[in-house]
Amino acid sequence: SQEIKLEAILRGGRFGESHIPYGARIGEVKLQKWRDGWLNLTHLVAKRFGAA
Repeated sequence: SQEIKLEAILRGGRFGESHIPYGARIGEVKLQKWRDGWLNLTHLVAKRFGAA
């Protein structure tokens, strides 16, 4: 997750990413792209600058 990557960067650590193939999703979408993306972004910015 972005939060784990941010923690690694702030603590001077390193991280890597691996590709994982996923199949097609079944069922309804539970996320609301703009709302959830905005909440995630504001949380990461607050965490980066020490407000979270």
